[in-house]
Amino acid sequence: MKPINKLLVVLFIFAGVTVGCTEEPVAVLEQPSTDPNLEDGVAAGSPLYLKVGVQWESADPKSGFERMGNCALPVDATQGSTVNCTVSIPEGQLYYSNVSFDVGTFNANSCPIVEFRPYYYLRSNTANFTPPGETAAIDCSLLQDKKCWGGAAPTLVTDFPKNTGYYFLTLVNATANYTLPSENKTRWYGGDGVNYLAANDLSLASAIAPVATGSQQRVGQVALDPNWYGYQVNCTDHWARVLYTINLTIRDENQDNSHSGPEDELTDWF
Repeated sequence: MKPINKLLVVLFIFAGVTVGCTEEPVAVLEQPSTDPNLEDGVAAGSPLYLKVGVQWESADPKSGFERMGNCALPVDATQGSTVNCTVSIPEGQLYYSNVSFDVGTFNANSCPIVEFRPYYYLRSNTANFTPPGETAAIDCSLLQDKKCWGGAAPTLVTDFPKNTGYYFLTLVNATANYTLPSENKTRWYGGDGVNYLAANDLSLASAIAPVATGSQQRVGQVALDPNWYGYQVNCTDHWARVLYTINLTIRDENQDNSHSGPEDELTDWF
């Protein structure tokens, strides 16, 4: 497992830097495609892809993950290409499920390094911040305590915020898996019944304004320091030049077509 130092992430922030890991991929509850142009639902030969799956926290770990969406660069994508995709997951299932991210390439020669950075944001930069569900205040003025931050990265990245993601060399391993435990299990938001741990569907307009209280508390965006970083997968070359990028938005789905009227039992950003 190779972490990327936060300082390097800051240097490449406008290039969209990310990172990677070397855990074994998990099984997926999906029939293999018979289309010769597809490999497990992704275009064969794609230089960069991301697959998102969920597994109920109470399920047998060997039962595999249910695929919720794929994001991939086309086979003939030109260098510098970016794909933006949104994956919607039923809000109750998202809250009680582990979320799996499989990232990789089908063409290691065109994608030497894959970087994965989970989404995160700054909850507080004050010296007297009480995280959701806790009674003791912590000092967030130096931004060194991971509880000063929200989102997936503080849980997924062991030494966050020193490092904000992972990378791997595709000639060694062409794919890697990262699994985020459920919010119901982690209680990063103190059991408030929200999907802020995995869902990152906050609009840019909303991200600019700070929120001072509650489990939604966050520091607003300011110039050159956004304080909000979405899920991102990058392919880079040996000179750290970004070749391909995937930006992912995870949204909790509030209802299906069998219901009428608005519903939102577990709050996300949208």
